[in-house]
Amino acid sequence: FAKANGVDVDFYKTLLFNFPDDTSVVYFGSDNIEQDVDKAIKIWRICDELYDSGEACFFLGKAYSNNDDEMFYEATMKYYQKALDKGVEEAYFPLGYMYFNGYGVEKDVDKALELFESSVKCKDKDGLYFLGFLYATGFKVEKDVKRAKRLFRESAELGNEAAKEYLASLEE
Repeated sequence: FAKANGVDVDFYKTLLFNFPDDTSVVYFGSDNIEQDVDKAIKIWRICDELYDSGEACFFLGKAYSNNDDEMFYEATMKYYQKALDKGVEEAYFPLGYMYFNGYGVEKDVDKALELFESSVKCKDKDGLYFLGFLYATGFKVEKDVKRAKRLFRESAELGNEAAKEYLASLEE
């Protein structure tokens, strides 16, 4: 076992890979461990450094993205890109979102759309929803309500409540 701050790093890796998959992913813990974002960031950095973990990079990007401060945009971009380079497909959508809005990078809608399309191929419910919204409104793409409905339906089937609502509004 490698040691980090006096704790076995394998324990950190276990926490990282047994993490519940929900929207509060930047928090870690269990019944026995108090939730602490700063500790989570430290753990993910250790996992990235020692294990070259794409998942740790993804969670670091997610943790930094929850801070709506421009100084964190660069770190967010860095870790999402690193996660994607390591094969973590969940990074397609947030990375595309960063390019779409120009957060931490020069705004590049074409690059963003390319990343959104890749997120759709990976069945990312947020990517499906966001691209559906773009097609439903014709914002930055040619309006295509039929495609938008298909994307919303797929996102809704994956549990995206907003997609269910938008789909219902399109079918009225």
